[in-house]
Amino acid sequence: MSVELASIPLAALAGVLGVLSPCVWPLVPVVLSSAGEEAGRHGPLAIAAELALSFAVAGTGVSFLLVASGLDPELARRGVAMLLLGVAIALLLPSVGQDLGLAFLTMLAYGLGTGATLLVAALASRRLLTRLRPGLLLGAGSGKRLLGATLGGLGVLVLTGLDKVLETWAIGWLPTWAGTI
Repeated sequence: MSVELASIPLAALAGVLGVLSPCVWPLVPVVLSSAGEEAGRHGPLAIAAELALSFAVAGTGVSFLLVASGLDPELARRGVAMLLLGVAIALLLPSVGQDLGLAFLTMLAYGLGTGATLLVAALASRRLLTRLRPGLLLGAGSGKRLLGATLGGLGVLVLTGLDKVLETWAIGWLPTWAGTI
């Protein structure tokens, strides 16, 4: 496994862009409002730090295990699909060496980029979230079920191979110039 030093700032930028993506950004108010409720005024800072450390530890651990085991990428892909299904089920149930160091730093940078973006959003929107919080919490149960169903659907698509069929179909609809990007 070889991780270039230049990948660290790129990972931080990817973390920022990951939070700002249209599929993640709408969830930010819900996450931040729950953080404020449980951890007081330091909740957003705690979430940012926890995200950074979680990405670093999990990303480095998974990378190490995949490289050390020589695991087939298709098997890893199916394992991720199973994880998606597991998270979906959990959401839908009501109660329920040097290269390695550099890999850790890269994942930490990604987490810091993600966490810093959430922290800035939390600090900039604290008053607004306090005003909107009761309404946001009313829709939290529905949002959780929708997220669980979406992740479950994605997991089924990957396990059945239909994700590749849909990808091939979508590529067929793209204009020819898009293939040169």
